[in-house]
Amino acid sequence: MVLIRWAAAVAIMIFLALGALSVAIRPGGKPVWLSLVACAVLSWLVYIVLTRKARRRIQILAEPFPGEWEAVLQRDVVFFRVLDEEEKNRFRKDIKLFLGEKRVTGIGMELDTTTRVLAAASAVIPIFGFLDWEWDQIEEILIYPSRFSQDFQFGEIRDHRTLGMVGTGSMNRLMILSKPDLVQGFRNPGDNKNVGL
Repeated sequence: MVLIRWAAAVAIMIFLALGALSVAIRPGGKPVWLSLVACAVLSWLVYIVLTRKARRRIQILAEPFPGEWEAVLQRDVVFFRVLDEEEKNRFRKDIKLFLGEKRVTGIGMELDTTTRVLAAASAVIPIFGFLDWEWDQIEEILIYPSRFSQDFQFGEIRDHRTLGMVGTGSMNRLMILSKPDLVQGFRNPGDNKNVGL
């Protein structure tokens, strides 16, 4: 909401500044109203661009939290179960925003709800204590059906040892995870081997 108010103030200031400038200059002898309309359109476009992310977030948060997601959190995410109710609501909000803004893509497989929610929980848990911190540097999570090699091959070959990684270079802005290791990390929280975290 603060961003929307700030963007509205910026758009109004742009309109007033350009409006005053166009009245003073009157380019090409054009009528003042035409310049004011152009200033209004430009100001509106600035507002739309500056508030796009905030408006999208409002839309995402207006949706109810899916029952399927809640079931996954209750069943598989110990971290979630030990939170108080206020913290659980914030965790749910963070999950909704993460899944609403980031792509979670299955490589060579269809993704199920459990995998999507666990991938989001993997992103939310490490930053949960930092209220204003977000995963701006990640746009997509790729989920492989098994462990994979350093050149992203997967299948029957035995040298596939990579459980997960954060992309660099041409793979920048990606997180890459092995589905079995992601799920196992949440099912066995005591082993401290959660690939998503």
